[in-house]
Amino acid sequence: MLLSIVVPVSLLVSFRLSGILYEPPTISETKILGTVNWSLERPSAVIDMGDNLENFYSDNEISSQCLIFITDYVEHAGHYGGNDYVAMIVNVTVTTLKGHIEAFFITFVENYEKSRIDLFEFPQVSKLENLKITNYEEWKSDPLKAFIELAGVDNPRSASFSTPVYWVLYGSQDQHHQMNLTMEIIYFNGTTYKKLVQPFKLEIGPDNNNSFETATEIALNKTYSKFYLSMQDVDDYYKVYVKENSTIILYVEGISFPKPAFYVYLYNPEKELKVGSSKWDYSHTIVYTVDLTGYWYIHIQVYENYGFYNLTITEKGS
Repeated sequence: MLLSIVVPVSLLVSFRLSGILYEPPTISETKILGTVNWSLERPSAVIDMGDNLENFYSDNEISSQCLIFITDYVEHAGHYGGNDYVAMIVNVTVTTLKGHIEAFFITFVENYEKSRIDLFEFPQVSKLENLKITNYEEWKSDPLKAFIELAGVDNPRSASFSTPVYWVLYGSQDQHHQMNLTMEIIYFNGTTYKKLVQPFKLEIGPDNNNSFETATEIALNKTYSKFYLSMQDVDDYYKVYVKENSTIILYVEGISFPKPAFYVYLYNPEKELKVGSSKWDYSHTIVYTVDLTGYWYIHIQVYENYGFYNLTITEKGS
């Protein structure tokens, strides 16, 4: 998880996110953790998500748990002008083994202009322990959509913060959104100031793979999560490059409640049907040895219900 441990102080002098007013003490070391990723094929419904994302770090100086709980996806929200939004709760809990917590920064950045961050009755409904809010801004239209600054109260050894956040999507259903949510913690270890950076990347992609021509390319030996089917989006197509005489195992499973019931079909590079499910079900497994090198097509067709499914395709022996 640890990508970079030491950043020279000379480089940190100019490191400052746009819009953030706080100037920290000189920082001797920055730890940047690996990014926690979450992706979603954009649904056309109101969905209970219940996804919990965690970026955790601990050493002999500090323990930090950053959580994002994705609660709901809401389509056509009237209070957002009929646009969709993702509801989430952002949590940070930090304890220092020595020294104190100086400050927190939380930033929301997306390059696509047609989205906003609503901090939802901030700061009234936010929960703080040993922290105070020093600055914040929301509904920004530039790549920095929102930020929150918090400072430790009376040099605390531990602190926590929690707040609901709405990610409002003004773009059409065929747009791709990528929100980079970063939590930065500045702390004093008894000798020097240090910074811990815990990043998240949230992606919402278009659901427009409804034909052979628009099939989404996928890779062997990988599981794809949170693909979406409904009675308004009945067909999903994928393509995967396979070599002749390879045996592939295709597994598709409904994962939401209610689960979508569906059929699964496998086509060769000439788009000829080679094998398919004989009846609808909530999960399917297909094992097949291909006889042509090229892109093989997977067609998933809903029968009833709506919701998310996982797709896994592996090469036998891998």
